[in-house]
Amino acid sequence: LGQVEAAAREIGWRVQDVADLLVVIKSTVPIGTTRHIHNMIKKELKKRGAVTQLTVVFNPEFLREGASLFDALYPDRIIIGVEEQAKADRLFQLYRSICLQDFLPPACISQPQKRKLPPFIKTTPISAELIKYAANAFLAMKVSFINEFAGLSEQVGADINEIAVGIGLDERIGQRYLLAGAGWGGSCFGKDIKALLNTASQYDYEMYLVEATIKANRRQQNSIVKKLEKQLQVIQGKTISILGISFKPDTDDVRDAPFLHIAQELTGLGARVKAYDPVAIPTCSAKYPTLKVTYCNTPLLAAENSDALLILTEWEEFKHLDYKTLGQKMHQKILLDGRNMLDRETLKKAGFTYIGVGR
Repeated sequence: LGQVEAAAREIGWRVQDVADLLVVIKSTVPIGTTRHIHNMIKKELKKRGAVTQLTVVFNPEFLREGASLFDALYPDRIIIGVEEQAKADRLFQLYRSICLQDFLPPACISQPQKRKLPPFIKTTPISAELIKYAANAFLAMKVSFINEFAGLSEQVGADINEIAVGIGLDERIGQRYLLAGAGWGGSCFGKDIKALLNTASQYDYEMYLVEATIKANRRQQNSIVKKLEKQLQVIQGKTISILGISFKPDTDDVRDAPFLHIAQELTGLGARVKAYDPVAIPTCSAKYPTLKVTYCNTPLLAAENSDALLILTEWEEFKHLDYKTLGQKMHQKILLDGRNMLDRETLKKAGFTYIGVGR
């Protein structure tokens, strides 16, 4: 919020007299920030005696890391949080080519099979702010939901992948975000859920499901460590190799990545942790210099003399590794697939003890 406030002050300091000033906030911000920023800018303008009609709009972004350009051009919806219809109309003109999908698509990104016209939705600023938080909380909750069922599937002998398909084909549920694994991470889900809970607490309102989403995610990460403990019996003195550091593929973002918690838990139990990632090693080593991890330049170096191999990020290259050769370098051929991305039978033929999540 500090950066948004700094930008607001800068606007208040520098904007000259204009008839109609429209300021658009796209950053995810606490509930009530649009009103707060409006008051800040108005105060700075008043100090300078600047005369202008000011409107502050909240227009949340819904961009995925690694796919932001695609999401910007082909959004599911455009949300405009503003009181006056005239201001919403001005923003529609800004988004016109996106709303009508009549722009020339750039050759650098793939196009959707069917280009749909995104709804242009006007709400109040408060509703728009809450829409952003609700969207991220729901997606995180959906991941935690399927992970809880993965745990139950292990107890009763079911396959969580089959369950995900079975419920995901219901159009009311949908198939996205039903991939069981080592839990969610990244800069948005955890931060936004905590901000949402903080807002709720200010009104003495408990959000049981949202609170449980964070607890369920932490339990899921801990369950990965427990699976290794069960298989190895003793973690202390063992070498665990982790493939995948970033919280998702196609990014070097390691903020709140499952890797961080799991690596800390393993080293705390006395394990030596080695790790490989196609792009995230420089980021992780710089951001978390005290993390007791040996970074390796190749999967083969990571697997060398390892007692177990743990996959935490579903990088495409991990699907095509020569696991037979990797296994020959390992001390014990144990593979815990924390993203359910590999074929169990193929790994068994390569001599591995394969452990999945919920299957």
